Amino acid sequence: MPTKTTRARKTTAAPTVDETPLVDLTEDALDPDSVEKQFLCELAGVRYYIPVEQPAGMIHDYIDIEREKGPDAAMWWLFGELLGEDGTAALRGYKGLRKNHLRALQLACVDTLRGPKE
Repeated sequence: MPTKTTRARKTTAAPTVDETPLVDLTEDALDPDSVEKQFLCELAGVRYYIPVEQPAGMIHDYIDIEREKGPDAAMWWLFGELLGEDGTAALRGYKGLRKNHLRALQLACVDTLRGPKE
């Protein structure tokens, strides 16, 4: 009867894992409490400022709202996020606001979402 020969199995060490992240999200992270602001506009003697840079996730929220509810809804959501409730109410109530003003405000705010031009 033939005998079965068993070979010694070669053991391999478990692969090592490099714990260094490909992208370090803590390095140079945006601190919402100490963000640089820029002057956006003045309404009824009140100056409104918006952050120069927004958290990157906001552009996705803006695009989702634009896709689901349309560009006007996305624009007013963005004004609410950047100007706050009082600033948005002042903007809505401003009788001297023209369409070209509104468009310029929208572009300025969306530009902060996109970040600096490279």
